[in-house]
Amino acid sequence: MYISKILLLTLISMISFSLISGHGYSIYPMARQTLCPKGNIWWPDNGDGITDDACRAAFKYVQNKGNNPQFQFVQINEYSINIPTYAQGDSALQAAVPSALCSAYATSSSNDKSGMSIAAPWTVTTIPVSAGATNVNITYTFCATATHEPSYWEFYVSNPGFNPATTELKWSDLTKFKTFGNTANIPFSHPSCTASKGYAFNISLPTRFSNSVLLVRWQRDDPVGETFINCSDFKCVV
Repeated sequence: MYISKILLLTLISMISFSLISGHGYSIYPMARQTLCPKGNIWWPDNGDGITDDACRAAFKYVQNKGNNPQFQFVQINEYSINIPTYAQGDSALQAAVPSALCSAYATSSSNDKSGMSIAAPWTVTTIPVSAGATNVNITYTFCATATHEPSYWEFYVSNPGFNPATTELKWSDLTKFKTFGNTANIPFSHPSCTASKGYAFNISLPTRFSNSVLLVRWQRDDPVGETFINCSDFKCVV
């Protein structure tokens, strides 16, 4: 028991440092990994206390691989991968992230966030739309625990008919519909944001009337090519 408490305190210290030095996450629509921590991820240690079905499944998926199942829920601001060849475009992105898209391909034992990419009944943000609308104007917001400029942003939406509850997201399931170049950060405040800066973009989101996914890529323009990927589940309602 004493050793377990030491390990828990060590993990919490690592998490606290990560949240200070990390980079950010989608606020609206809310990213998957920011929704899951509201459940009970610490006890019981098999994840049975997690009330959200998708989050519990994500926990057990990583735990069954023998990896730390809490990591994906607490390191919410570092869903990232380095792509030094990012200037080569989509081919470089898809080669670096061939699967586990919503985890930014973080699948290794030391950094396993792969539960966030499994097919599951993920909680959605409902977005009101007018009857017959093919697009809806929203302000996408991002909590920046560290700002990175120069950088650029890409917005993808899952294709009609895609079901995140039954199918893991692939690049072929997505359509890129908007790109923004280097954008300055802004003062930002939100109850779910641990920072005071963020980014905001006005986008025309293609309407989807069943559970769907908005995938956002934030690409640093530097030699390392750090790439952040966030998935937000949403559904349009009239």
